[in-house]
Amino acid sequence: MKNLLLGLALALAFESCKTNSQSAALTETFTSDSLHFTMSHPSNWEAFVNPVELNTVAFIEKKVDSQDSYKENIVCWMEEMPLEITDSVFFQASITELKISNPQLQIKKLSPVVLGDHTFSSFTFDYYSKDSNAYEVLGYCMVHGKRGYNFACNSEKKDQQKHHPIFKKMLSTFKPL
Repeated sequence: MKNLLLGLALALAFESCKTNSQSAALTETFTSDSLHFTMSHPSNWEAFVNPVELNTVAFIEKKVDSQDSYKENIVCWMEEMPLEITDSVFFQASITELKISNPQLQIKKLSPVVLGDHTFSSFTFDYYSKDSNAYEVLGYCMVHGKRGYNFACNSEKKDQQKHHPIFKKMLSTFKPL
């Protein structure tokens, strides 16, 4: 879960703006042999593999409009595990790691959701920047064999409903390799 914090810092560090991404076509495909997955994204988003932690990639909306101050994003990281575990155990471990790292977070577990060919465990929490801007993280977890995948979908709280559809649309194209 340290990658979630890294992802949040990465997302906040980017100078940013939004587009109306809920209707964006998924015209680009990210594939990574090291992360063992492929996923599609709109052309107005870019994929950045973390050069320090190669098991992490951030999909970040490109700057288009100067009216906004935040780029919505999805940070994904893959965890290699020594043995296969269930989705529910991986999900609980992810939530527990978050709570240990950030005891003040009010994490709300959501019902599992089917996106594309996979069922993801999900959760959400809000956080606030130093300048009091409100953000939402919509988290998804799933296990494929001995690999656990975490997705942190980050948006400004005021625009969360506008970005939920694109987050889900992108995750529905996720395919483990």
